[in-house]
Amino acid sequence: MVVVRKWGEHHINKSLKQIDSNTWLVGDLVLHRSPCPSDAATWNDDGDFSSYTLTPAPIPLPSTTSLDSPYVKLVHEAGDASAVWCIGNGALCKVRDDPASRYRRLYVMCLAMIDPTCSSAGSQVELWMLHGQH
Repeated sequence: MVVVRKWGEHHINKSLKQIDSNTWLVGDLVLHRSPCPSDAATWNDDGDFSSYTLTPAPIPLPSTTSLDSPYVKLVHEAGDASAVWCIGNGALCKVRDDPASRYRRLYVMCLAMIDPTCSSAGSQVELWMLHGQH
């Protein structure tokens, strides 16, 4: 099987895109951060008492820019095959190319016991398997 390298805007480390200062496009979903906890949120972040909500992305997809946020940080990259972002103080998002398809990427979101700097991860619990195409 021939491996197709993806660089530029299609590189794996560009998979999460920013919609605005508190909203990101993650595959086929929109992730939104609110500055306070919410019972309706997908998860609450105890580190800064914020909340995050995942919803289906609208069609057509919203306009995005390059990632530039203190709440979503790239913490690991494995060449052009996978990348991991820390979201807030307690979640990780791993993106990797789907080995069964040249065009599909797999998104895995985890809640994790991590330190506030996102420099190390403890035990992780997988929350969702998200699929997105780029």
